[in-house]
Amino acid sequence: MLEFAPGMRTIIRDEEWMTKKITTNNMGNKALHCVGVSTLVKEKEAIYLLNQENIKIVDPAVVKLVADDSPASEERSCS
Repeated sequence: MLEFAPGMRTIIRDEEWMTKKITTNNMGNKALHCVGVSTLVKEKEAIYLLNQENIKIVDPAVVKLVADDSPASEERSCS
């Protein structure tokens, strides 16, 4: 079984989520409390049961960082 921790990034239902906390419900199932990271779910909160979802962990070692060269980014960096 996979181990989860707060701050961990995951892919659930084809969207990226950040884990806020992990709880156990009354039936003994683990639940991930998440906030959306990818565009479609950004800043949305959701709870996923580990035994009901296909959850993939995002490996930070293989994440490629790209510069944000959008006009909004330039405005923030100048202020």
